[in-house]
Amino acid sequence: MHCMDESSSLSTNQQKFLHDCSQIMNISQAIRQNHEAYMTFSYNSELFSEGVIDYDHSFSNPEYLNSLGFNDCDLISLTYDMLLTSLSSAILKRPLFIWDKTSVILALQHYFKNNNRDELQHALDQIFLDLVQELEFNKEKEKSTPDNIFNAILASANKDDLTWMVHYGTYISQMDKDMAIFWFNLEASVVDRLARHIVHAFLHGFISQSRKIAGRKYVRLVYTIGQEALVQKVVKQFEAKGFQVIILQPNRGTVNAQHIADHTFQDAMHYDSRCYEHELESFIVAQDAYAIDITSTCGLVKIGQFGSKIQAVFPSEYAYKPTSKTKKLYMELLSKRRTKEASLLPPDTLSFCSVVFPDMNIGERFKEIFDDFCILNTQESEPYELIQKSLIDLLDMCDYVHIKGQDGNGTDLKIHLPLLANPEKETKFLNCGGDLNIPHGELFTTPVLEGTQGTLHIKYIYLNTIPYKDLMLKFEDGRVVSYTCSVFGDQSKDEQYVFDNLLRQTEQVSMGEFSIGTNTLAYKIANMYDLVEQLPILLVEKMGPHIAIGDPCFARGEASPVYDLYTGKEMIARYNEITCDYSKNNDCYFNFHTDITIPFGQIGFIRGITADQTVISIMEQGRFIPEEAKKLNEYL
Repeated sequence: MHCMDESSSLSTNQQKFLHDCSQIMNISQAIRQNHEAYMTFSYNSELFSEGVIDYDHSFSNPEYLNSLGFNDCDLISLTYDMLLTSLSSAILKRPLFIWDKTSVILALQHYFKNNNRDELQHALDQIFLDLVQELEFNKEKEKSTPDNIFNAILASANKDDLTWMVHYGTYISQMDKDMAIFWFNLEASVVDRLARHIVHAFLHGFISQSRKIAGRKYVRLVYTIGQEALVQKVVKQFEAKGFQVIILQPNRGTVNAQHIADHTFQDAMHYDSRCYEHELESFIVAQDAYAIDITSTCGLVKIGQFGSKIQAVFPSEYAYKPTSKTKKLYMELLSKRRTKEASLLPPDTLSFCSVVFPDMNIGERFKEIFDDFCILNTQESEPYELIQKSLIDLLDMCDYVHIKGQDGNGTDLKIHLPLLANPEKETKFLNCGGDLNIPHGELFTTPVLEGTQGTLHIKYIYLNTIPYKDLMLKFEDGRVVSYTCSVFGDQSKDEQYVFDNLLRQTEQVSMGEFSIGTNTLAYKIANMYDLVEQLPILLVEKMGPHIAIGDPCFARGEASPVYDLYTGKEMIARYNEITCDYSKNNDCYFNFHTDITIPFGQIGFIRGITADQTVISIMEQGRFIPEEAKKLNEYL
């Protein structure tokens, strides 16, 4: 390319960087011009290995850039990673992020000669401003209509020829291929039963949440690459009931945790405030353009997987971190995007269903573990919902709940509950079966913040792929006032780790939920196979009491009443002191909700305390006490 002619003054590493960037964009353009000719080339995943198996020596890695002597490794690594996405964009037939393939190279070359970060940042911001409208329209089309490439890929999926997997435009590992073959070879009766259960659970969510489908026809679905055989059955089940499924971009089965950690704030890389303003404007215009399709959507199904060993991964010290100004702009943008989306897809009108299955990273006992989780995920939930009803009847009499840990767990929390104006017609807790979150097993409420206080201690947990050891959160009036963990063994670093990752750099985060999980079979299976530290929170939240920090469960949907299926009582605990003015203030939300569970075995007691100080014991030393709930102890 002509922009390389003046590169003699650049270092060898800088020249190599520019050369690789040029190659990426040349390949992207070639794929775009002759799409099918590049499918075989892409099939072996060479194009995408940098973000997964070759990340240690990728220019996307800020640590690697630093070892090569680069300056501004944060911005340079994000720029290179941005260019890599043009490969996926070409294969997915999306608008390329880079149209003028010389503009970024020229900007980088100029930066390497002048070492002026601001000029490079300005150039990148301008490219984003030029393209963001088309990008937003493409995103909206993909997630709002079934006429997208992911629906086409799913329809072509089969076990005899896996070349269809290349069309995902991402790294495909051998395990991803093996999982695809495994699901296609699984007994048809098993796959059919799982698909029926998932579809039934989703539709039952409208009943359990007192919501109406109201003639809507679209269901959004996201899965993990390798699960296509199951998803094809789910789609057919929905179609038989008159729904159309919109397949969203599937999650990758194989990822590089370090890459994810280093690029956490990639979407907040813009310095120019116009980027955030124009993105919001473009998003709103795109949403309005697809408003009919969006409002025809009735919910989301999520099918995930787990199995990899979780290790502590920390962002490189050279990774990008937004300034306080850009962080503020970015968080405001996210909040306004969610508010706009909620105006077309009100949360209190939707159903959803989440379920996960193990993958082959789980180890040699994969098939045995998989079979047990199939049983767990299809277990009939009504008998357990009736047990939960008995617990709710007891807790409805209480002013607050006192939780204390045992066996080295230092939890000591008092969680205040809302008052019932009419106990005959109102309840404080929602009885959750196996519909919205599979498997079954929890009852939850929104705590009253005033008076909610004490310490939550978790010996070990991983949340959103981030591990925590000896996590400690102290609450006063329902808000986190201090926090630490034992990841680094350095108080300052440990506090910063919790603040950055769990609290999302937000002060005074409130307790948005208190729940008691009741799925003791899940707890037994997890411990039998020593899987507790590998399980996603979807499962862990059913294996003990948990609190959630952030927004209440009914955020942006507080106005709609929800009624208990068994008693007909209205669940009135849908907001707290922060979100009670939601109709007047859409900025009252934290825009996240993170569940944190204390395992059954670490519970010294859970006791409800009434207004006259009567103690109602729910759990003692890890066992359920009420006579109606003792059946749950069979797996403990």
